[in-house]
Amino acid sequence: MRYPRSQRFSLGLVDPRRMVNHARRSGILRCQPCERCGDPEGHGHHDDYARPLDINWLCRRCHKAWHRENGRGLNAHLIDRRIARKPIEPLLTVEDVAQQMHTTPAAVYLWIKEKALPTLKAGSLIRISKAELRDWMERERSQASQGAGQ
Repeated sequence: MRYPRSQRFSLGLVDPRRMVNHARRSGILRCQPCERCGDPEGHGHHDDYARPLDINWLCRRCHKAWHRENGRGLNAHLIDRRIARKPIEPLLTVEDVAQQMHTTPAAVYLWIKEKALPTLKAGSLIRISKAELRDWMERERSQASQGAGQ
């Protein structure tokens, strides 16, 4: 099945490194000097591969040092070619969340704006992890029950 381009990354089907290379070729991103040592030969580094265009510019030496200190980046499974790529857990749109919560999309956007509801953003796309939504709903219920008990 072929997914629309806007959904491919959220489903774990696009390599973040390819997205950065495309952004560099199209002029959206420009190489910057190393953020640690100032070397003009900076390379794009992902702290979190789930945020493909949120990169730090590090030279090769500092990039290797970062990985020695921190290991692999977050969500590194998105680029691991040795394992079969499987879609990551289902991600919901704002409309899906509104329907599930029996409310309006405007209310969901308000929760997102207040930073109450955790989201994943890729460009202008906003997605909410099903697991994060469940956890958030549980926290809200427990806070409401504690507030009612006082």
